[in-house]
Formats: sequence, structure tokens, C-alpha cells
Amino acid sequence: MSVDVVVRQHVEDAGFMALLRGRRVVAPQFDLAHLGRFDSILEAHLDGLSAAGDLAWSVAVESAEELGVLATSTFTHIARGPLGHGLPQRVARQLCGDAAALRIFEETCLLAEAPYRTLPRGVEHSSTAELLGRIAVRMRSPVDGPDRAQWVRLCDELRTLGDALHVELLASAGAADRMSEVVAEIALTPAARRAAVAGAAALLGDRRASIVELEAISASGPGLGAREACVLLDSVDVPHARDVLKRINERAGVSRELVRACGFAGDSFYVPWLVRQMDDLELTRLAGESFSMITGLDLAWLDLDRKPPENFESGPNDDPNDPNVDMDEDDGLPWPDQEKIAAWWKANSHRFPAGQRFFMGQPPSMAHCLEVLKSGYQRQRMAAAIWRCILQPGTPLFPTDAPAWRQKRWLAQMTA
Repeated sequence: MSVDVVVRQHVEDAGFMALLRGRRVVAPQFDLAHLGRFDSILEAHLDGLSAAGDLAWSVAVESAEELGVLATSTFTHIARGPLGHGLPQRVARQLCGDAAALRIFEETCLLAEAPYRTLPRGVEHSSTAELLGRIAVRMRSPVDGPDRAQWVRLCDELRTLGDALHVELLASAGAADRMSEVVAEIALTPAARRAAVAGAAALLGDRRASIVELEAISASGPGLGAREACVLLDSVDVPHARDVLKRINERAGVSRELVRACGFAGDSFYVPWLVRQMDDLELTRLAGESFSMITGLDLAWLDLDRKPPENFESGPNDDPNDPNVDMDEDDGLPWPDQEKIAAWWKANSHRFPAGQRFFMGQPPSMAHCLEVLKSGYQRQRMAAAIWRCILQPGTPLFPTDAPAWRQKRWLAQMTA
């Protein structure tokens, strides 16, 4: 097998793996150990490109038209070395306007040792600036990060480019002393980004303007995304959370949004209702996940799951005439056994008194959320990171999508 063929295979495989990584970091049954194995494989392909040197670049350029965004993994490799010194213009030209290429570049840049501390000179394209800002957010250490002044400088640079991402960066860094600035930004932000900005303000400790804004968006279609819904429901008390859920029900009825929100609310009052939703094939797995978010049970581990129903299909299939190309959001979640779970709840409901909030089987606390960050599945870990910010404003938002080896190093240094 020729060297060119081997290098080309690394280009293709690294591109596929990087594109897939963006989905895996939010996968419901993907934990830190799974992410570590995945990152090791991706790193091995990038090492193969590194060993090939200039040949990797030549093969990628020659194959760019045929491979498209998959060749971006090689362009990324070229940028990985001088990450702290600026983004090479030839890489920027390859990325501009290609959403899939941007995702590949973002995922592979995360494996670099040195985080972005400032935007490269001459970066004017807003999508490139936003990309670098997101990478900075995801590479920022919650334990031993660079001087805070550097992050503030990066926030300000993003702001001069007219992007609201700087407030999310402030929230991720736990810059509670900049909360008033973020709150003021809510009213100035375009509607499409307002929920993210309000969520950032809530993470920094605001319980007024941000909550009003998040509630207003939640009560209108299409509602909040999962992260902002989690922030809203964790930021208010149990009676207030019930009001939010009632308004979601009035707007959307029994829906995926409502089932997911019940898990974020953590109110055991809704557990019997969640068990009833396990009758619905479209909601059963999500209802099981929300049940686990409250009780902390691993349904598969405890044999509280069942086999998938016969002939059940979801997401894209091999039929070229089928217009459904959406991925199955619940792929990887166990199928809950409704009867077994109902019996378990009947025997154990006394451990979860209504009116008290629960997260993964316990009242939320900094120590408990740290344990979930170490051992939970990705969606549970994301919720744990949010809970820590809500419980103690000024706590940096833990980046659960960072490379696994980096997360493990941070977690080993963290205390409750």
C-alpha cells in the first residue's frame, strides 16, 4: 500500500471521526470513558497526519474536491501547532462558509495543548471569530486556566466584532462580577440569540431579568432549547418550576419538550406522570431518561429496561425515497420496562418526597454534582455542570465536551 493511500485514509478517517465527535459529546449513553476511547482513536489519526508532514497537506489539497469537508482534518493539523499564534489564512479560506468543515475544525482543535487566548490578528469574518470564541469556551480550564485578564480581553475582542458570544464566554469563565454587563446585553441581543444571553446571565447569578426573559421564551413557540430550559428550571424554586411546566403544557401539550423539562425540574411529583408516558413509543425512552435524571437509576444496569419493539424504526434508513433524514435523538437510550419501573417506584417513592428537588437521586449539591461529572452520562454531566453554577454563582461552567484526558485532569484537581 502506497504512502499516499495511507495518508489519504488518515484524512478520511480523521474527518469522519471529528464530525462524529460533535454528536457523541451530547449522546445520552456516552460517558467520559467512552469519550476517552473515541478521542484516542481520533488522536491516532491526527498523529498519522503529523507524521506525514507536508505530504498530508498535499494529499488533502489534491483530494479536497472529492473529499470535501473530510479533508479539513488535515487543514486542522496544519493549524494545531501554532494555535496560540493565529489561524493560518489558507485554513481560514478552506473553512469560510462551510458549516460541516467548521465543526470538524472545532472538534480537532480541541485536542491541541495550548488554548486560544486572543483572536488572531486580521480575523474579520464573523463566523471565524465565533468559531474561535467557541473553541476558547470549550478549552477554558475550570481549574488551572490562563490569567483571567486574557479571557476578559478575548470577550472584549469578540464584542467589538458584534457577536454576543462574549457573554457566554463570561458565563463559562464564572465572571460573576460582569453579571450586570451580561444582564444589560439581554435587551440588545437579537431574538435568535437572546435565550443564550439570558441563560448566561442566570448562570452568573441573575434571578430577575434573565428569568423573566427565559420564561417569556419558554411560554412562546418554539420554546427553549435543552440547555436554557435546564438553566431556567434549576434557577427557580419548586412551585415556580411547576408554573413553568404548566405553561409549557398549555403551549405544547404532552410533548418531548415537556417530558425533558420534567427531568430538569427534578420534582418527584411528576414521576408517576413520566411512568405513564412510557406507554408512548415516541416518548418512552426520553421519559426513561427524565426518570433517571430524577432518581439516578441506570435502567439498563438495574434490568429495568426491555427489548426494543419489533419493526420499530426511527431516523434515517437505507430507503432513498424516505424523506426522513433526521438522526434519532434517543438513539442509545434504554427502552424502559414500564411495569418494572412502576413497581420500583411504588416500593421506593417514600425516598423522594414531593416538593423537594432531586437530581440523579439526591438533592443537588456541589459535591454530588461533582460525582455526576465524574461518572454520569453526557447529558447528565451537562446538567451537573449547570447545577454547580446555579448553586454557587461564579463557578466556571465545566466543559463536558472537552477532550476526555483534559477533563480527567481537571476533575482530579477539583473539590466540592
